[in-house]
Amino acid sequence: MARLDCSRSYLLGFSGALALVSIISALYHITTSKSTGSIKLPPPGESEPLLGTNSQSKLTFNSTDSENSNDSPSTSSITQRHFDLDNAKLADAHGKSFGYTKLVYRDFSEKTKVALEAFLLILQVSLSITPFVVKELSEEFSEHSTALIFNLVSWLYLLGVSSLRVSTASTGLSDKFPDFWYHSFTLYFFNLLTGFCLFVSVLLGGVESYTESLFYKVYFALTFSIFLVSGFQKLGDKPAELYIVDGSPNGLETVSNIFQIISYSWIDPMVLEAHRTPLKAADIMTLEAKDHAYPILEKFHALTGTKSFSSRIFHQFKWDMAIQFTFSAIKAILDFVPTICTKKILEYLENPGLISSRAAWLYAFLMFASSVLSDTLYGRCLFLGRRVSVHINSILIGDLYSKGMKRTFMRFSDDNDDKDKDKDDADKGGSKDQDDAESTESPKKEKSDKKNKDLGSIINIMSVDAQKVSDMAISLS
Repeated sequence: MARLDCSRSYLLGFSGALALVSIISALYHITTSKSTGSIKLPPPGESEPLLGTNSQSKLTFNSTDSENSNDSPSTSSITQRHFDLDNAKLADAHGKSFGYTKLVYRDFSEKTKVALEAFLLILQVSLSITPFVVKELSEEFSEHSTALIFNLVSWLYLLGVSSLRVSTASTGLSDKFPDFWYHSFTLYFFNLLTGFCLFVSVLLGGVESYTESLFYKVYFALTFSIFLVSGFQKLGDKPAELYIVDGSPNGLETVSNIFQIISYSWIDPMVLEAHRTPLKAADIMTLEAKDHAYPILEKFHALTGTKSFSSRIFHQFKWDMAIQFTFSAIKAILDFVPTICTKKILEYLENPGLISSRAAWLYAFLMFASSVLSDTLYGRCLFLGRRVSVHINSILIGDLYSKGMKRTFMRFSDDNDDKDKDKDDADKGGSKDQDDAESTESPKKEKSDKKNKDLGSIINIMSVDAQKVSDMAISLS
């Protein structure tokens, strides 16, 4: 029994140790963070004089530059800036903007959830103080008082974070602070795991004292309630960015809670609309702003710290890939839980005296819970993998077409120069030279058309390769 008491004390101290690590990471983020706004694009080339400038584009295509090294600096600069994706505008063919971003702040219901979370944390801190006050509990934890101190510090830290979130519930946190919702929710999840283990210990009869068993039951109930209240809040403490496009329903992913996201219930309005009437293009929900090709390319071209193309790709999506890999690893471990629980249940059926009936029911519950959690993580892995795949494909296709358009423009400029030169020679040489120029014009035109067809074939082939490269992100799951 002493060994079980020691294990329970270590579980209480585990959450405190996590809180200390979280405090250090949060302080490091606050002290090293810099205010970062949105990426600012350089002025469009059409609003500046194109001739006589030395501006260079961020995008460079070595093969094209080497092939056209004889071009004048002014022509090269004009071409480079004209096809620079950094100077592109997020608009349609008529110059009309696709949409705009609107900041969505917490409404009354969301503020109420944050306040309720803070109230529950006050109760949890009060409960963590009781072992230092109640004599029977203090005797139970007399040899493991350090674990109680760690547990109290962790809940005091979470209460302080919650107080900061309540004070900024209307305006949201500033950029110098990390997004404490993700920070708190992660700690609540680990505290829920420790609370569940303590609650299971009580159910299996590992705790003889009524006061201690009541303490563990209330501890688990409060932890579970805090986890639920936090989970039903909108993701993040900062104002949500809602991308609005006229004539299309707004995408609700950024203003949804974690349970809506993992169950994909935020798309229920569109599913219900499809159940009633066939969907049209105007009924499809708008993507997030970050899922459009233009912001993806903009962010990719802003990564100037690394030179390699593949390293820049990895740097842009490193966190999404890390989350995907973590979920996949946890899912792989959870796949073994139903097998182990089935074995334990069969052993109980063969010899009921081996384990208690409560333990058998616990194994049955773990089979169900582990399967649900495993499927949920697998779904998130596939979702993140496909999102990263589409983003990578956007970068590859965007750069590929930008380079192809630039090569076509340079070839078109060369053909026009040759035509002007032939025309001048014809004017000087008379009708005979004009007939010779007309006789050579047709082969040149055929050669130019063939080059354009070859370029189109190359782009099509490279597009297939780009799709295969982007599909590698899906295989991480």
